[in-house]
Amino acid sequence: MKERRTVLEAIMENELISICGKKNVSVDPVVLRSYTSDLSWLARSWRQLGWPVCEPEIVVWPETTAQVADIVKLANRYKKAVTPYCGGAGVQGGTLPLFGGIVVDIKKMNRVIELDERSMTIRAQTGLIGQELEWFLNPKGYTSAVWRHRCRYQEDEQGH
Repeated sequence: MKERRTVLEAIMENELISICGKKNVSVDPVVLRSYTSDLSWLARSWRQLGWPVCEPEIVVWPETTAQVADIVKLANRYKKAVTPYCGGAGVQGGTLPLFGGIVVDIKKMNRVIELDERSMTIRAQTGLIGQELEWFLNPKGYTSAVWRHRCRYQEDEQGH
């Protein structure tokens, strides 16, 4: 864990605050540490071997696609890596900040944009998880059927 920040890191933090707001930007060491792992074999192996973890310099929680675009532009300007993060249950190491930089956690981008009942389609932000979608759809008499299929599959594997 880093003890001192550079001037460049402080400038970048302030620019990210201007994009996403103070409550959506963190350099807190505890927060940064919480984004060093996921459920992948890679992260588990590193922990078992006692290898140092890869830690981001900053974590942001954008709420709009415009904010994501501005974050990526800023990262490009400062030549910083961007690691997308949504839920942290990844099993291939895709959420590990291998090159430090900025972790963009999209969990606040979890809104349904439009339900078109005529075409039976839904538009949603990328951070909407399956259970939240079901909570939106079920009172209207709909389901994504992903969870139902998954439950049936698990039941079949167990012989029920």
